[in-house]
Amino acid sequence: MIAQPVLTNAASALVGRPVQVVCSVEAQPEDYGYADIAGSIIHVRPWVCGNLELLAAGYIPLSGGATRATAEAALVLAHEAGHLRLGLDERKAECFGLGSIHRLVRLLGAGLRQTTSLVRYARQADQASADPCLKPS
Repeated sequence: MIAQPVLTNAASALVGRPVQVVCSVEAQPEDYGYADIAGSIIHVRPWVCGNLELLAAGYIPLSGGATRATAEAALVLAHEAGHLRLGLDERKAECFGLGSIHRLVRLLGAGLRQTTSLVRYARQADQASADPCLKPS
């Protein structure tokens, strides 16, 4: 497993301490990523790394599908960073992820207009599963 430097730096900024982000297929098939809390490692699927590394390299998704995939990748990474910052609670991690999307994509180099679009798509994707941040604990 090789840590992804750009993603590692961004996730560390979100978590507030050094963490590592690795592209991995070790997650369960239904999972896009998981956080190894003891090891401070975020494992994400290769498509998550790929989309976010393209964003960091300056790629601007032009189609709705590409923007949606990049937004979902950002939400996965931000959610897993939430676990490293706040623990195992899924609701807290999801709320942290949603609240951190803007900062994450800016850390990866997205411009303001692109950031607005990515945040909108991430929130739409999350609403499909009913926004957990609006529900009481």
